[in-house]
Amino acid sequence: MRILFLLTACILFVISCKQKQSSRFDNISQIDTTCLRALKRAKTDIKSGELAYCYNTGSLLHISLRSSHELDSLLELSGLQYTEEMTSDLIYPDQTQGCYCDYMNEMIAIKYGNEFIDSLLNLSDSLHVRNNLTDTFYYANCDTWPNYPGDSDTYQNEFSKVFQEDLEKVLKYPIGYVKRPNDDLSAFVNLDLYVDKHGNADITGYSFLFDIEYNHKFEDYFKEVISKAMKKTGWTPARIRNQMVNSNLVMRLYFD
Repeated sequence: MRILFLLTACILFVISCKQKQSSRFDNISQIDTTCLRALKRAKTDIKSGELAYCYNTGSLLHISLRSSHELDSLLELSGLQYTEEMTSDLIYPDQTQGCYCDYMNEMIAIKYGNEFIDSLLNLSDSLHVRNNLTDTFYYANCDTWPNYPGDSDTYQNEFSKVFQEDLEKVLKYPIGYVKRPNDDLSAFVNLDLYVDKHGNADITGYSFLFDIEYNHKFEDYFKEVISKAMKKTGWTPARIRNQMVNSNLVMRLYFD
């Protein structure tokens, strides 16, 4: 009876282990050719010794991992590689994107454990910030973006209602400026800004867009007014891992 119990326990253990090792790629539909091709490529790479952590950078925005260089070095210590993959904005019925990345990462989790990559991502990100504290970070790669003085809106976008109001308080449209007849026409400027970790900001560039071409002749005037209207100190700096950093930023201001 005791032997039967042990045999039963062993069988259940083996079954549970097999269940844990099951993969969502075990039963891919034959009509999902996108995923099947990606799986074939991944298995060929692994067989050739090219097991790699794969980071999906998205599609249209294509944002790479900010600590990719540091992570690549850490992965190399374990004989692993680093790679990135983009997906398409076009979605086709019965076709699955990202299978190459997902399969590679699943194989790493099976070999090294589920927490392995997360621990390396955390460590590489810490190293990235420490190694680049004096650099200027791309604002979209920061955990929190710089914020205009007095603006409590924490939603991360390129518009500040407070900044727009500061401009409108002092802006007087020059004689000859043609205001937009409706909202279908655009009139705005994108400001390139540098915001240091102490909250000081400078304008580094202007990109005007006027659908009414005649208004471009007033660009120098608008530059002068915007520079006077903008608060140069008291900004909330960008942060990465709760560390204040220097960053660039793009902000948009609208005209009538």
